[in-house]
Amino acid sequence: MTHPNFLSVSTLKGHEVVNMAKEGLGKIEDLMIDLENDRISYAVLSFGGFFGMGNKLFAIPWQAIELKL
Repeated sequence: MTHPNFLSVSTLKGHEVVNMAKEGLGKIEDLMIDLENDRISYAVLSFGGFFGMGNKLFAIPWQAIELKL
């Protein structure tokens, strides 16, 4: 499978992120764009909570994420 050159944020939103041990880290909620350098800097992940209440948000550097499409 070839990887696409472009993806919409809505395509990535909601995707589960796991670490190297396949443990769930959270779901992609948003992307933070570095406007000065025209690139994605961070993926904002949500973790925990119940029905959207009490979720914790944290940022993971985009370079640390490997997409599995």
